[in-house]
Amino acid sequence: MLSPLVEKLNIWETTYYQVLNGKNAVLEWTRSTALRPFLQALEGDDVSKFEEEYAELLIEAYPQREDGSTLYPFSRLFIVGHTSED
Repeated sequence: MLSPLVEKLNIWETTYYQVLNGKNAVLEWTRSTALRPFLQALEGDDVSKFEEEYAELLIEAYPQREDGSTLYPFSRLFIVGHTSED
């Protein structure tokens, strides 16, 4: 979609590793970002039930390391278009 509008297009993906601490560190990290729309759609006991089940899955997927930290990888996609004026 951008190709016809620019002379040069650079696209790359990078994975960052956030070092998190705490028992449910990934849950806490995602609660204010990716989880927000899901939690806002739930009401009452459904919120805590969802968080409990999700926390268990996150602990399995992102286990705590011996030092108590958890490595949480997240990817970012970068797109930079250049015009003849650049």
